[in-house]
Amino acid sequence: MIASHNMRKLWLIFFSVLILLLVNGTSTGYADSIPGDTVITLGADLTTEERSAVLQLLKAPENTNWLTITNEEKHQMLGKYLAPAVIGNKAVSSAKVMLGEPGSGLQVTTNNITWVSKEMYVNALVTAGVKDAEVIVAAPFPVSGTAALTGITKAFEMAADDHLSADRIDAANEELVKTAELAKEIGDSEKVSKLIAELKSKLPEVNPQTDDAYKALIKKVA
Repeated sequence: MIASHNMRKLWLIFFSVLILLLVNGTSTGYADSIPGDTVITLGADLTTEERSAVLQLLKAPENTNWLTITNEEKHQMLGKYLAPAVIGNKAVSSAKVMLGEPGSGLQVTTNNITWVSKEMYVNALVTAGVKDAEVIVAAPFPVSGTAALTGITKAFEMAADDHLSADRIDAANEELVKTAELAKEIGDSEKVSKLIAELKSKLPEVNPQTDDAYKALIKKVA
């Protein structure tokens, strides 16, 4: 069972997220993308040695396009949902995104990411509109990993040569942070991730239209 205060948190997490998914539906294919296209994002505050270690963890191929993610970007993306002290003053976590064949789905692997599970990344990336890609998130030492979503979405946009909805990215950031908080409270990230995935899978058949309908869906699945 999930306690009433956690049920309320679920409601707060998913009200905007679920409405956004119902209104916008799932992401479409990208005509200009080619399976295998790869982009890497690197934290701007990595030292030379740390960057080399991260590139090995990401299994980075030679001559791959790459972007730098700054601490300022982290605060812009997550400032509404996390205190500045929690976000921190350095950009460290990095990511690799490789486009897959249509219908291949999302595969996420993490290295030295302590707070966000790979299942949480998958759920948040679905909300953001990312699909059919292999994603690796890594850091040279243990970090929370909440800021990595910034790099993943930017890398996907570059690889796919298209733009994701700003509203969906914002909802994905909110979902990732608050889901991680809920998982920490409950003590079972896998259970929370399965709950989120199940809620999203029920949307097309239930199609809730009111606040009460959303609450009923969350309560039933939980």
